[in-house]
Amino acid sequence: MLQHIKIFISLLIFSAMPLSADDTIHHKMSIDLRPVSHEISATDTITIPASLAKEGIILQVNGDLSVTQISGSVKMTQIAVEKNAADIGIDRDDAGSESLIKVNHYALNGFTEGEDAIISLSLKGSINNPVKQLNEEYARGFSQSPGLIEERGVYLAGSTYWVPTVTDTMITYDIDVTMPVDWRSVSQGARTAYETNERHSDSWSATTPTEEIYLIAAKFAEYELPVGNVKAMAFLRTPDDALANKYLEVTAQYMEMYRGLLGPYPYTKFALVENFWETGYGMPSFTLLGSQVIRFPFILHSSYPHELLHNWWGNGVYIDHNTGNWAEGLTAYMADHLVAEQNGKGGEYRRSTLQRYTNYVDDTTDFSLRKFRGRFNAVTEAVGYGKTSMVWNMLRVKVGDDDFKRSFQHFYRNFKYKVGRWDDIRVAFEEITGKDLKPFFTQWVDGTGAPELAISNSTQNGDGLNITITQNQKHAPFTLQIPVVVYTADGVERHLLEMDGREKTFNIMVKGDVVRVDIDPEFDMFRRLHWAEIPPSLGNAFGADKVTIVVPSHGDVASMKRYENLAAIWSKDSKMNIVRDDEIEALPTEGGIWVLGTENRFHNIVSEALTDYNVAS
Repeated sequence: MLQHIKIFISLLIFSAMPLSADDTIHHKMSIDLRPVSHEISATDTITIPASLAKEGIILQVNGDLSVTQISGSVKMTQIAVEKNAADIGIDRDDAGSESLIKVNHYALNGFTEGEDAIISLSLKGSINNPVKQLNEEYARGFSQSPGLIEERGVYLAGSTYWVPTVTDTMITYDIDVTMPVDWRSVSQGARTAYETNERHSDSWSATTPTEEIYLIAAKFAEYELPVGNVKAMAFLRTPDDALANKYLEVTAQYMEMYRGLLGPYPYTKFALVENFWETGYGMPSFTLLGSQVIRFPFILHSSYPHELLHNWWGNGVYIDHNTGNWAEGLTAYMADHLVAEQNGKGGEYRRSTLQRYTNYVDDTTDFSLRKFRGRFNAVTEAVGYGKTSMVWNMLRVKVGDDDFKRSFQHFYRNFKYKVGRWDDIRVAFEEITGKDLKPFFTQWVDGTGAPELAISNSTQNGDGLNITITQNQKHAPFTLQIPVVVYTADGVERHLLEMDGREKTFNIMVKGDVVRVDIDPEFDMFRRLHWAEIPPSLGNAFGADKVTIVVPSHGDVASMKRYENLAAIWSKDSKMNIVRDDEIEALPTEGGIWVLGTENRFHNIVSEALTDYNVAS
C-alpha cells in the first residue's frame, strides 16, 4: 500500500479465499519464456478438488493466448471471447481504471461426483502490455502493466490471466520455468530446482493457498543469507554486493523483530527483487521494487519493513475483500508507525496521519472501514490506511500493550493461511482480554466521521480541577477515551477520561497549581485536528474545498508564462480559481491559496507568515 518524499509502496493482496485447504485448485506448469519475441508457451495440469468440481465451472484465460486441451477427465468448451477482465490481486489497487486485458471463457463439464477432476492444457502466445503511469494523485511516480514479456524483464501476475483462472478460488502450484541462459526467475514459495545448460531452468513450489501466480524474470544477480530456517534473498539487475548485503541484513533484523512480536514468518524466503520500472509491490515471500526506490537510503527502515510485514498481514492471513481491507492500516501501524515510535517520533507520525484525514476527507467523501478495498487517491489513503492505523492505536490504548500483542498473536495463529476479517480480529481480542469490544468495533469500523474536541471551561478549586470537554462535530457524539495531560507547578499528570455525550464535565484531583491542560497532546485518538494543531503544508492547499492561485502580473516574461502554464494545469480541477495579483486588493480569507513567484505583490505577506515556522520562501 514509501514514506517521507511522498513515494508510496502499495503492497496489496486481495483475496476471495478458500473455505478450507481442501478447496484449492492445484496447477502444475512447465513454462518456456522467449523474451525477445514476447512469447510464452506452457503446459498446465490443473487438479480441481471434488469440493469445487461442478458442471459449467469457468476458466478465464488471456485472449492473447491460444488454449488447447491435451488430456483430462473433463471436457473444455470455449463459451466467450474477448471479455473485459476483472482486476484481481495487486491490480485491484488501480481502482477505476479499465483493464487492458481481454479474456476468453472456457466451460468445464463432465465431472464425476465426489472425485477430483484433472485437465491438461497447452497455452501459447505473446504478452506485452505497455507500462503506463497510474492515476497521478495515487501513483506518486509509479507506473503499472497488467503483464509483459520483453528483453528487459518478465512480469506476470493474476491480472495477466496467463494462468487459467477460476474466479474467487485459491490455488497452490508447482512451476518449472525455462528462460535464456543468463536469466533467473522469482515466484512465491520455495525454489526446488535450479539448473543451467543451454538455457536456464528454475522450479518453484507454493504449497500454501494463494490468490495468483506471480512470475518475475530478468538477468538477475542473486544473493542470499540464511536467517534460521528462512532465506533472505536479493535479486538485483546490476551486481552490487554492498546494496544486497544491506537489504539482507535488514531483512534478518526485521524478520526477527516480527517473529517475536507476532509469530513465525509464514514462508521459506523473503526476497528483494529489483524491477525495471518503478513499482512498490509486495507478494507472498518477496517484494518487487523499482531501481530508484531501492537506492533511497531511508527505504531500508521505512517502507521495506512494511513490505516484509505484509507476509504476516495480507499474505499470511488473507483479506476478504468484500468485508473490508484491514491489513493495509495494520501493516502501516506495525511497520511505518512502529519504526517512527522506536525513533521517538510516534506522535509526529500520528499527527501527520490525522492531518491527511483532516485535509482530504469531509462528509461527502468519507466512508466506513468495511468499505475500504484499496488506495487510489488521497481520500482512500487517509481513511483506509490512516483511520485504520489510528483505530489500532486506540485499541492498543484501550487494552494495553501486552494484551494488544497477545491478541494479534492469537489471531495470527488461528488464521494463518486462512481468511481473516474485522470480526475475527474483534473475537480474538475479546478472547484474550475478556472484554466486550463490539461497541468499539461498531463505532470505528462501521461508522464514519471523526470527533472534534475542545475544552469549553476549566476551573481549579483546591486539589480539584473541573474541565468541560465538548464534541463539536456535526456527527453524533462518539464514545471516547480521551488522554488528558495536566501540567502543574509540581509536575505532569496524565489521565484517561471516558466520554459518551456531546459535553461532559470532569473532576480531576491534582497536586499543585494547574498551569496548562492539553487534550490528546500525543495524538493517540482518531479525531479531526484543530487548525492550530496543523502545521502549514501543501496538503492543506491541495485538500481545501476552494483554491485560489495568484499569479504575478509583472516581472520576467518567461517566468510569468511558466506560472500561468502551471496554474492552467492545476486549474483543471474545478475547485481552483486563477487570478492575477493586480486583480485583487487582498488575499482571500477562505480556502487554499497559492502565491506564485517572487515578483508577486503578495510575496512578502507569505514570507512574513513563514518566519513563525522557521521557513523561508
